[in-house]
Amino acid sequence: KQVPQQVKAVGGGNERGRDANQNSTRSSDRGNKQKSKEMARITQSIQLYEQLLNFLKQHGALLSSVRPEHFLSAEQFLRYQQSVQPGISRRQVEKIFFPKSVEAWLTVILQTIK
Repeated sequence: KQVPQQVKAVGGGNERGRDANQNSTRSSDRGNKQKSKEMARITQSIQLYEQLLNFLKQHGALLSSVRPEHFLSAEQFLRYQQSVQPGISRRQVEKIFFPKSVEAWLTVILQTIK
């Protein structure tokens, strides 16, 4: 964790304002880094699920209707959809996600048994 450094102004006066600006810039940088880390995790999860689906398809599973993003958690799916389609509401994503997720998991389990 970084400790904010104070800027010393010659002639005094506006030290707090500068320090606050630096802190807000740093916190927004942290927020962006955190979001990019989260998107990297989501992308990695999607790649793993894609590999799983490809493996099952190569061994005879019929999974053309299943997309790897349907295996994400509800929150990850929301973030993923908002990055793909900016402006989509949480309600719209939830309406799409829950039936698709259940169907995807059920299809994969049944195709694995078959």
